[in-house]
Amino acid sequence: MRAATLGAAASAPLAGATVLLLPDALGGVVKVPGDVVLYIALTGLLLACAGAPLTLWLARRAPLPGLVAVSGAAAAGLVAVAGLVPAVPVFATCLMLAGIVAGPSLVLARALAARLHDADAFARWQAAALAGLAGAAWLAATRSGAASGALVIAGAGGAVLALLALRAGRAPARRGDAPETPVRVAPSLPAYAAAGLAVAVPVQSGLHLMEFRWNVIGEDAVRRLAWAGLGALLLVLVFRRAGRSVRTVPWSLLMASAAPVLMATAPGPETQAAGFAVALAAAGLAVAALDTALFAALPPERHAAAATATAVTGVAGGLAGWGGVLLLGSVTGTGTALTLACFPLVAAALLALRLRDPAAFTLRVDAGDTVAVFGDGSRTFLTSLPGHLVDAAPMAENGQTVIGRLDDVARRQGRPEPERTAERVLEVFPQLRSRRGEPLSALPGSGRRLLRLAEALIERPPVVLVDGVAPGLEPEDADGVATVLRRLAETGSAVVVAEPRIPLALTLARRAVVLRRGRVTAELTDPSAGEVDRLMRSGGPK
Repeated sequence: MRAATLGAAASAPLAGATVLLLPDALGGVVKVPGDVVLYIALTGLLLACAGAPLTLWLARRAPLPGLVAVSGAAAAGLVAVAGLVPAVPVFATCLMLAGIVAGPSLVLARALAARLHDADAFARWQAAALAGLAGAAWLAATRSGAASGALVIAGAGGAVLALLALRAGRAPARRGDAPETPVRVAPSLPAYAAAGLAVAVPVQSGLHLMEFRWNVIGEDAVRRLAWAGLGALLLVLVFRRAGRSVRTVPWSLLMASAAPVLMATAPGPETQAAGFAVALAAAGLAVAALDTALFAALPPERHAAAATATAVTGVAGGLAGWGGVLLLGSVTGTGTALTLACFPLVAAALLALRLRDPAAFTLRVDAGDTVAVFGDGSRTFLTSLPGHLVDAAPMAENGQTVIGRLDDVARRQGRPEPERTAERVLEVFPQLRSRRGEPLSALPGSGRRLLRLAEALIERPPVVLVDGVAPGLEPEDADGVATVLRRLAETGSAVVVAEPRIPLALTLARRAVVLRRGRVTAELTDPSAGEVDRLMRSGGPK
């Protein structure tokens, strides 16, 4: 599984970077200016990012490994076709189509690393991506005189690597019809954007801008990038422990900020190669640390959305940084523009000081156990646990009625009389009983919450996660919720409740977990309302 995941990581950099590194050579083959080739390639990249909504739609309906494999193989295959038929219409069409179909492979492949259950999984993923980039640079350096052949090799190799993702295994089981909730990745987005900028500015400036000011690059620039890519790969592997904690992100971004300054103030072959290596390694370690913290804090069904949002942000940061340096360079000169590029990286490093690792805490719940979670971040903590989630988020419906939904759940559970089972469950919830024949889309938030709980009463899952015991419910329905939760606990289900009303939650729970700023500060057995309130106010045990 690890080899399959790492192969998928190398696929897109190998195929895509080969095009970006050979614009002039490919322009000579296709008979268009090199800037046109670069424009086509970047347009394809933007199309891949613009297809993020479609990517997420597909991710909800197809196994992630298969989606990444098919998308990556198709995109890389189109790159190979562009090399085989280097006529302008075919070449441009293939690269544009490659961008359109590359979306899932480009933005979702990182989510596969979260399945490895390896502390260094994301650092290894970054190392594999750097290997793909180094391979693209070697192809560009050694086959610039046969650019179309380089595309064929990169495309074919990228397709094979992408298809390895099929061996990454099936997606983790979802929580039945667990509702989707917004992924809270906003605090880390500036750091992802900065990592994209940290790569794009020194690499693209070094390859395409500095040569017009200093005669120090010449034809060996891409070769130096190839060596630098291998060096960055080794640095990421040697310092892979830095990818385990977001506390290292500010230092990685500060290291990355030194690369453009180094290249601007001391131009030369050696400093250029060093700048490439520092930028690539520092950005890779920063992203690995961000991914480690982010994916660990999210349940599996949120990984696709998190991978998409962060990948698009990183690409946007890279393109913004490259465009900004290009614009500034035309006014102030390339050296000054590169020096100024360090300031957004330093600013992002300062912002990253506020990032925190998810709480290193394992919650053990035995059969029949009941636990209440209090404090800041209790809902995020709840949704990070595996289990049957009860909240008011919308569910897939397909025109189904309330009674029809419960009947289907009973049939899936193999109940001998599913219709009678559904009717008996409705007796517990007056609000649902009065809406038994209505479509699910007509249910208010409180009704959807009750329906999820009614399903749990039929399914008897090992763990039931309740996001609020009775918000928006009538008293008789609220009493029904409490009754059902007690019944579930008595029959062996573990119940975890995130409920801000302390006395109400403690009527159900035997244990309590208190959070402050998203981190666990105390775990209590037989808690009292006063004790929980004091801990929430003080921030921890005395």
